[in-house]
Amino acid sequence: MPENFKFGDLLTVSKSLIVTHSGIYVGNGRLIDNSGTRGSVGYRDINDFADGKEITVIAYESKYSRSQIVERATSRIGKPYKLWSQNCEHFTNEVLFDSITSKQAAVGGILLLVAAAYLLNKNG
Repeated sequence: MPENFKFGDLLTVSKSLIVTHSGIYVGNGRLIDNSGTRGSVGYRDINDFADGKEITVIAYESKYSRSQIVERATSRIGKPYKLWSQNCEHFTNEVLFDSITSKQAAVGGILLLVAAAYLLNKNG
């Protein structure tokens, strides 16, 4: 499986219908990701990352070279995982684009607000 990926590739794997996990491929069958299970940014074996699912390579354009992207990812090893402010998508967007954003966290927050409003309206 690792031979299909290039140094600096942005990889994702589906975790559920609306959630994906992402990381930066660094070669030798490993990538760097920010994992809630591990609790921080770190190295992960590609097969562990895939967990039996298909891995997708996401095309991107960055002002950084692939070597710089891997250096930037490596420099963040040990940075703590936070679901709403520093998850895997925040991590990869920061490394690739200097943008600490996560569409998944934003959508999750909106869904929680909608559910809370529904429950408050239903009970009140």
